[in-house]
Amino acid sequence: MLAALLLLAIASNADDPPKSKKKSSIEDVFKRIDKNSDSKVTLDEFKAHPGIKNKDAAAKAFKAADANADGSLTLSEFRDWAEKMAERRERDK
Repeated sequence: MLAALLLLAIASNADDPPKSKKKSSIEDVFKRIDKNSDSKVTLDEFKAHPGIKNKDAAAKAFKAADANADGSLTLSEFRDWAEKMAERRERDK
């Protein structure tokens, strides 16, 4: 699952890192995805991330993360989406 791949990259630290450390990791992933460093991630940038293999799933995940439906993700939207996916993953264990 796409969310799981991104979350593994985001939460690659200890089992339960402090929230501030987790946010830093999310920011690092966001910056790697944001190829043109404009503080926004487009669908093309999102799908181009090397960890993304399923482009259809990536498009669905992007749409779910794009809270204001403007066609790009801010760090805040990306962080909120990643945290929701992490919570869902924990619940599903």
